[in-house]
Amino acid sequence: MEQPDEEIYFKISIGDASFIILNSEMPEKLGLIADTQFEFLNKTLPNLSTKYNFVFAHRPFYNINGIGRHHKDSFGKYPEHRDMLWALFKNANIISVFVGHEHFYNRSNFEGITQFITGGGGAPLYADFRSGGFYHFVLIDKVEERTLKYKTIALKEDQKTFFTADEGFLNVPK
Repeated sequence: MEQPDEEIYFKISIGDASFIILNSEMPEKLGLIADTQFEFLNKTLPNLSTKYNFVFAHRPFYNINGIGRHHKDSFGKYPEHRDMLWALFKNANIISVFVGHEHFYNRSNFEGITQFITGGGGAPLYADFRSGGFYHFVLIDKVEERTLKYKTIALKEDQKTFFTADEGFLNVPK
Protein backbone atom coordinates (compact mmCIF):
# COMPACT_ATOMS: atom_id res chain seq x y z
CA MET A 1 0.00 0.00 0.00
CA GLU A 2 1.33 3.42 -0.94
CA GLN A 3 0.35 6.15 1.49
CA PRO A 4 2.25 9.42 1.88
CA ASP A 5 2.66 10.75 5.41
CA GLU A 6 -0.31 10.12 7.68
CA GLU A 7 -2.96 11.29 5.24
CA ILE A 8 -6.14 9.33 4.65
CA TYR A 9 -5.76 8.80 0.92
CA PHE A 10 -3.84 5.93 -0.59
CA LYS A 11 -3.49 3.33 -3.32
CA ILE A 12 -3.69 -0.39 -2.80
CA SER A 13 -3.07 -2.97 -5.54
CA ILE A 14 -4.29 -6.55 -5.42
CA GLY A 15 -3.43 -8.74 -8.38
CA ASP A 16 -4.47 -6.95 -11.59
CA ALA A 17 -6.48 -4.27 -9.77
CA SER A 18 -5.59 -0.94 -8.16
CA PHE A 19 -7.89 0.93 -5.79
CA ILE A 20 -7.20 4.63 -5.25
CA ILE A 21 -8.89 6.01 -2.17
CA LEU A 22 -9.26 9.81 -2.10
CA ASN A 23 -10.30 12.08 0.74
CA SER A 24 -12.88 14.59 -0.45
CA GLU A 25 -13.51 15.61 3.16
CA MET A 26 -10.32 17.54 3.92
CA PRO A 27 -11.13 20.45 6.28
CA GLU A 28 -11.62 23.72 4.38
CA LYS A 29 -11.18 21.85 1.07
CA LEU A 30 -14.44 19.91 0.81
CA GLY A 31 -14.99 18.71 -2.72
CA LEU A 32 -11.36 19.34 -3.71
CA ILE A 33 -8.33 17.12 -4.17
CA ALA A 34 -5.57 19.59 -3.36
CA ASP A 35 -2.04 20.04 -2.06
CA THR A 36 -0.19 16.84 -1.14
CA GLN A 37 -3.20 14.70 -2.05
CA PHE A 38 -3.23 16.14 -5.58
CA GLU A 39 0.54 15.61 -5.83
CA PHE A 40 0.02 11.99 -4.72
CA LEU A 41 -2.71 11.50 -7.34
CA ASN A 42 -0.70 13.21 -10.09
CA LYS A 43 2.27 10.94 -9.30
CA THR A 44 0.25 7.73 -8.83
CA LEU A 45 -2.13 7.74 -11.79
CA PRO A 46 0.42 7.90 -14.64
CA ASN A 47 2.36 5.00 -13.08
CA LEU A 48 -0.50 2.51 -12.73
CA SER A 49 0.50 -0.80 -14.28
CA THR A 50 -2.64 -2.72 -13.32
CA LYS A 51 -5.40 -3.63 -15.74
CA TYR A 52 -8.40 -2.81 -13.55
CA ASN A 53 -8.25 0.60 -11.89
CA PHE A 54 -10.87 2.14 -9.60
CA VAL A 55 -11.21 5.40 -7.65
CA PHE A 56 -13.18 5.89 -4.44
CA ALA A 57 -14.21 9.18 -2.81
CA HIS A 58 -17.02 10.36 -0.59
CA ARG A 59 -18.44 13.18 -2.73
CA PRO A 60 -19.79 12.65 -6.26
CA PHE A 61 -17.86 14.11 -9.15
CA TYR A 62 -21.06 14.57 -11.13
CA ASN A 63 -24.43 15.25 -9.51
CA ILE A 64 -27.65 13.78 -10.79
CA ASN A 65 -30.09 16.58 -11.60
CA GLY A 66 -33.25 16.57 -9.57
CA ILE A 67 -32.14 13.86 -7.13
CA GLY A 68 -30.28 14.37 -3.90
CA ARG A 69 -29.48 17.17 -1.53
CA HIS A 70 -25.82 17.84 -2.18
CA HIS A 71 -25.77 19.54 -5.59
CA LYS A 72 -23.82 22.50 -4.23
CA ASP A 73 -21.17 20.76 -2.12
CA SER A 74 -19.76 18.00 -4.30
CA PHE A 75 -16.98 18.15 -6.88
CA GLY A 76 -19.43 19.96 -9.17
CA LYS A 77 -18.93 23.03 -6.97
CA TYR A 78 -15.56 23.44 -8.71
CA PRO A 79 -16.24 22.22 -12.28
CA GLU A 80 -12.82 23.15 -13.70
CA HIS A 81 -11.07 21.22 -10.93
CA ARG A 82 -13.45 18.29 -11.33
CA ASP A 83 -12.91 18.19 -15.10
CA MET A 84 -9.13 18.27 -14.62
CA LEU A 85 -9.36 15.30 -12.22
CA TRP A 86 -11.67 13.43 -14.59
CA ALA A 87 -9.17 13.93 -17.42
CA LEU A 88 -6.45 12.45 -15.18
CA PHE A 89 -8.73 9.46 -14.49
CA LYS A 90 -9.42 9.02 -18.19
CA ASN A 91 -5.71 9.14 -19.07
CA ALA A 92 -5.00 6.56 -16.35
CA ASN A 93 -7.64 4.13 -17.70
CA ILE A 94 -9.82 4.34 -14.60
CA ILE A 95 -12.81 2.05 -15.15
CA SER A 96 -15.13 3.25 -12.40
CA VAL A 97 -15.40 5.84 -9.68
CA PHE A 98 -17.37 4.90 -6.55
CA VAL A 99 -18.80 7.70 -4.42
CA GLY A 100 -21.44 8.28 -1.76
CA HIS A 101 -22.60 11.47 -0.05
CA GLU A 102 -26.00 11.28 -1.74
CA HIS A 103 -28.25 8.73 -0.02
CA PHE A 104 -29.40 6.74 -3.05
CA TYR A 105 -28.07 4.57 -5.90
CA ASN A 106 -27.18 5.85 -9.34
CA ARG A 107 -24.95 4.66 -12.18
CA SER A 108 -23.92 7.15 -14.85
CA ASN A 109 -21.26 7.20 -17.53
CA PHE A 110 -19.17 10.32 -18.14
CA GLU A 111 -16.64 10.21 -20.98
CA GLY A 112 -16.27 6.43 -20.75
CA ILE A 113 -15.87 6.23 -16.96
CA THR A 114 -18.75 4.89 -14.87
CA GLN A 115 -19.59 6.78 -11.69
CA PHE A 116 -21.51 4.74 -9.12
CA ILE A 117 -23.25 6.73 -6.39
CA THR A 118 -23.67 4.08 -3.72
CA GLY A 119 -25.08 6.03 -0.82
CA GLY A 120 -27.60 3.42 0.29
CA GLY A 121 -25.52 1.63 2.88
CA GLY A 122 -27.52 2.42 6.00
CA ALA A 123 -28.21 6.12 6.50
CA PRO A 124 -31.75 7.41 5.90
CA LEU A 125 -32.54 7.53 2.18
CA TYR A 126 -33.80 10.66 0.47
CA ALA A 127 -34.90 9.54 -2.94
CA ASP A 128 -37.97 7.56 -3.86
CA PHE A 129 -37.56 3.88 -4.63
CA ARG A 130 -37.65 4.35 -8.44
CA SER A 131 -34.94 7.04 -8.21
CA GLY A 132 -32.51 4.75 -6.37
CA GLY A 133 -33.83 5.19 -2.85
CA PHE A 134 -33.05 1.69 -1.63
CA TYR A 135 -30.39 0.12 0.56
CA HIS A 136 -27.82 -1.65 -1.59
CA PHE A 137 -24.28 -2.76 -2.37
CA VAL A 138 -22.40 -3.21 -5.66
CA LEU A 139 -20.43 -6.30 -6.71
CA ILE A 140 -17.78 -6.26 -9.44
CA ASP A 141 -16.71 -9.56 -10.99
CA LYS A 142 -14.20 -10.38 -13.73
CA VAL A 143 -15.96 -12.42 -16.41
CA GLU A 144 -13.20 -12.49 -19.03
CA GLU A 145 -9.82 -10.82 -19.46
CA ARG A 146 -11.29 -7.48 -20.59
CA THR A 147 -14.82 -7.85 -19.27
CA LEU A 148 -16.03 -6.81 -15.84
CA LYS A 149 -19.61 -7.28 -14.71
CA TYR A 150 -21.32 -5.19 -12.06
CA LYS A 151 -24.39 -6.16 -10.09
CA THR A 152 -26.23 -3.93 -7.66
CA ILE A 153 -27.99 -5.92 -4.95
CA ALA A 154 -30.75 -4.07 -3.11
CA LEU A 155 -33.34 -4.59 -0.41
CA LYS A 156 -36.95 -4.50 -1.53
CA GLU A 157 -39.21 -1.95 0.08
CA ASP A 158 -40.27 -4.58 2.63
CA GLN A 159 -36.64 -4.47 3.93
CA LYS A 160 -36.60 -8.29 4.06
CA THR A 161 -35.94 -9.46 0.50
CA PHE A 162 -33.00 -8.80 -1.82
CA PHE A 163 -33.23 -8.26 -5.57
CA THR A 164 -30.91 -7.27 -8.44
CA ALA A 165 -31.55 -3.57 -8.98
CA ASP A 166 -29.04 -3.04 -11.78
CA GLU A 167 -26.47 -5.09 -13.66
CA GLY A 168 -24.35 -4.88 -16.75
CA PHE A 169 -20.80 -4.67 -18.03
CA LEU A 170 -18.07 -2.09 -17.56
CA ASN A 171 -15.73 -0.75 -20.22
CA VAL A 172 -12.18 -1.96 -19.62
CA PRO A 173 -9.70 0.25 -21.51
CA LYS A 174 -6.94 -1.47 -23.43
